[in-house]
Amino acid sequence: MRVIDVTMPKSKRKKFRQHGSRKAEPEKEGESTSLNRDNTESAEPYQVFPCISARQPYAGFILDGLKTIETRWTPKFKNLENQTVALHIAWKDWEGTEWKDMLAERGMEEDEISQVLENGEKYGRGVIAGIFTVGETWQFEEDSVSKEEKQELEKKAILRPLNEKYLTRIHSPKWLLEPMTCRGQVGVWKVDISENVLPK
Repeated sequence: MRVIDVTMPKSKRKKFRQHGSRKAEPEKEGESTSLNRDNTESAEPYQVFPCISARQPYAGFILDGLKTIETRWTPKFKNLENQTVALHIAWKDWEGTEWKDMLAERGMEEDEISQVLENGEKYGRGVIAGIFTVGETWQFEEDSVSKEEKQELEKKAILRPLNEKYLTRIHSPKWLLEPMTCRGQVGVWKVDISENVLPK
């Protein structure tokens, strides 16, 4: 099954501007990016969020509440526990296809999976699309869990094998009311999101 690539018209996307600059430039991890409608100074109230990028279809799975454990090779979420994080949708697809079988194992029919994929692409790519809350982070060690526990973790991550990745529980995902155009970065960075597009 192919991931549907839907691109929202640029006229409907909010844009971003780096603080103190007329043009957005690549930023170092930990810096803040200001987001607004038209690349100009905005009087709209905003909130600052840590931000991470994820590839499709996993970004959509997170915001739709299907994926409740995020996996990374480094403990980048360790210092973000109990914080709300913004989610950027990367341009590239996840290279693996194990998620297809794992959704089917949940009892999802092919048309249901297609609908989930389509919904996950509703804001296109290269955008900040939503927010979620970070829970505990720990490193997965296969020898320390039972077969049943491992399968449950894989199910929540929609990924296997988990190898020795760092696992993070995530909850309370919400789509923004409108997507915010933003260039993705490596690691965790900061973004200012207009309160006008934050879900209630």
